[in-house]
Amino acid sequence: MSVQVWVLKCYQSLYLIDYHYLAEKPTALERKRKKKLQQVKQSRLIIRNLSFKATEADIRKAFEPFGTIVDLNLPKKEDGKQHRGFAFITYENMGPSLRAIKHLNGKEILKRAIAVDFSLNKTAYTSQLQKEKSAKGLF
Repeated sequence: MSVQVWVLKCYQSLYLIDYHYLAEKPTALERKRKKKLQQVKQSRLIIRNLSFKATEADIRKAFEPFGTIVDLNLPKKEDGKQHRGFAFITYENMGPSLRAIKHLNGKEILKRAIAVDFSLNKTAYTSQLQKEKSAKGLF
């Protein structure tokens, strides 16, 4: 990283200095990696209302027909024995995510109807929740 210093103006014998960091242009490979990462973030799903008997294998069996699963996260309770009733799935790109939502939202896995939707990161989710509560006068 290179630094360029510009003297902006003289103000009562004091020089104000502005520092500008000149970042080098990203390479084509870096741009491609960033685009791929953004696509992966957008293709992350949340599966809610899962049966506590559902296993990772059950979820994979239901979701793999729509595309290659890059990541499957089944958060556990503090005791570490049972999962919390929801899961996150990440596909390689947006197409499988859209197909999974279309075909599996409201369908049953182990006799329990699941809800499938795009996942938000935690900060976006909490800020959205706060906005909804303040709009309703609850917060």
